Amino acid sequence: MIAIESEDPAFKMDGYHQIKLKLQTSHGSIFEATRDQDEAIVFLKILSDQAQSSREVALSEEFHTLVLLHNQGVKGVGNPFKIFRNSKNRSTMELEYFPGIPLHDALMEGFSLMESLTIVIALTDTLTQLHELQLSHQSLSTYNILYDGETSQTCILNFGSPYITQQMKANDAPELERILPFMS
Repeated sequence: MIAIESEDPAFKMDGYHQIKLKLQTSHGSIFEATRDQDEAIVFLKILSDQAQSSREVALSEEFHTLVLLHNQGVKGVGNPFKIFRNSKNRSTMELEYFPGIPLHDALMEGFSLMESLTIVIALTDTLTQLHELQLSHQSLSTYNILYDGETSQTCILNFGSPYITQQMKANDAPELERILPFMS
């Protein structure tokens, strides 16, 4: 994991300190930060400069989708607190903190059979809840799932509006072909 010191002016943000990178995507980054107001640790999803204009609506849609999922009691997805423009006028979403590391990194360390089954069951439960709400996450990967080794819990982050769609229909063969390799 890359740590970005809060002293770096490019990553200072009013109302937060101890900011460090948690996940990096092509559209932005998710940072772990401490909120000044109450010293709570939270996640901040910030769009990249290149994605700012084209993805601003998508971030708002992602926020509202996550609110819906949280209100429906879906476990294992990021819990959004608010969406706002930071001091650099960049769209930012604040999410509840989840202790853990990207599943991709955890896989490098290896798992016992029991740990593997626990992870698979947790993710299957979360995805089942999504599908029951007629939603699907179409870019699911080990890079946007956090894993907490102490509790064996998982948390799916980084949905993005293009990735949440109405459940696929039988004639959506190209989409199915795109996501089946991950499922295997």
